[in-house]
Amino acid sequence: MTSKKWIKIFTDDTEYSADSVEWCPHEPNQNLFVCGTYQLQENNTETPQTRIGRLYLYSISIDKNTLKCLQRIDTAAILDIKWCHNQINSKSILAAANALGQLLIFELQPTYTLKLITNFQIPNSDPGKDLLSLSIDWSTGKYENSNPEIVVSDSTGYITILKYENEQLNLKFNWKAHDFEAWICAFDYWNSNLIYTGGDDCKLKMFDIRNLMNPILVKSNHEAGVTSLQFNTKFEHIFVSGSYDENILIWDNRSMKRPLSTIKTSGGVWRLKWDPFSFNKILAACMYGSFHILNVDDHSNPEIIANYCEHASICYGADWCYIQDDSKQKYIGTCSFYDHLLNVSKIYFE
Repeated sequence: MTSKKWIKIFTDDTEYSADSVEWCPHEPNQNLFVCGTYQLQENNTETPQTRIGRLYLYSISIDKNTLKCLQRIDTAAILDIKWCHNQINSKSILAAANALGQLLIFELQPTYTLKLITNFQIPNSDPGKDLLSLSIDWSTGKYENSNPEIVVSDSTGYITILKYENEQLNLKFNWKAHDFEAWICAFDYWNSNLIYTGGDDCKLKMFDIRNLMNPILVKSNHEAGVTSLQFNTKFEHIFVSGSYDENILIWDNRSMKRPLSTIKTSGGVWRLKWDPFSFNKILAACMYGSFHILNVDDHSNPEIIANYCEHASICYGADWCYIQDDSKQKYIGTCSFYDHLLNVSKIYFE
């Protein structure tokens, strides 16, 4: 499979360093997306550094060829943002993990603004250390749920599971999963009792929330910190992992002795996203190695089919737009860190 040139169509300066992009999956708001930022603010010698951030809400208009910033929300630094896959009470709900160890829940209003609904302080096992919420995932990737669960990983190696119900977050589980930072966490969307985690200890782990005493599985196939995980919602048992070691691994959780395949990138893998249409392509944010799209028609033989090199800094945030106005043309959001650059691009698959 080949692709035409990956073409930038919109760009913006986020002012603070940009690290995450997420498109709204729900009609009629699939032209909306959010971008999270992280800025280390230098203070004087008596005052420690603070991590500030900003959450942006954007809209695009393909017909009018415009990108518009609808809202800017000043917050603590944002590490990850995720929309709930299904609407709750006909509302689009957004979760955000920040540098204060909090999980924030926003609701998209009819006025195209985000309203903070509730927030939860993740328990800190070591109050002497800063706790950063690093990554989040909703349990709703495959099956809709009006009272979904959210999993959060943090900088102390802990994993937290919360239940979102009646506009409140309630703690269900909190346990030590990794010796160092737990960079990533993900639900098995086909069985939300199973949680997968990746840490700076180079380990990928699987837990069953019905018995959290020990992980079901520990894999050390990656040679550096495990930074990205996502399950496929069309092909059961299939998921992908990425690492600072620059490798992307395709797995089948029925046979975890070894991955189905490994593909080498460059620059370290930070985020991996299955495409929400055919689920046979992966969008990869590869930090110092730009952005790539992989074709995974054959799970045992993935190949890189497109590259996007319009960012001059660390490539962190990437996501697919859900608009389907052309079966072959897709839209993508990307962002990078020190150059605080946000791009929206299009790619045409032949």
